[in-house]
Amino acid sequence: MVHRDQLLMAHGLALWNLETRDSEALLDIYFPAQTRGFAFARGSLYYGTRVDGPYQLRRWDLQTGEETVIDPEARSGHFMDLLASPSGHWLAEGDSEDDGIRVYDLEQHNRALTLGQRGRVPVGWDVPTEWLFVSNG
Repeated sequence: MVHRDQLLMAHGLALWNLETRDSEALLDIYFPAQTRGFAFARGSLYYGTRVDGPYQLRRWDLQTGEETVIDPEARSGHFMDLLASPSGHWLAEGDSEDDGIRVYDLEQHNRALTLGQRGRVPVGWDVPTEWLFVSNG
């Protein structure tokens, strides 16, 4: 159970229309204070967080408000990088202290593969090929 004093409101998350240069609030939800990395795909917000334990990758459904754990396997405290592919099919998650980049198939709702080695993080996706660009640490 998360106590109210452990929560942090996500004030800075907004949706910007670059054509009109207008923004509108997208989220008014509370996250545990130990939350890192955010990515949007397929009507959901993905993020790394921990509550009384190690970091985990979680999903917040923006329609229902339901939170689910996407990958219960623990990550170190350096969990930071999340990138969704342009199509929303893939989610790449990098932790500079763990075993490389984990790539999730958001259509199948599972971890598809792990790329590289410790110290690598995702930096971008190519459009339209959806090739993943990765730093070498």
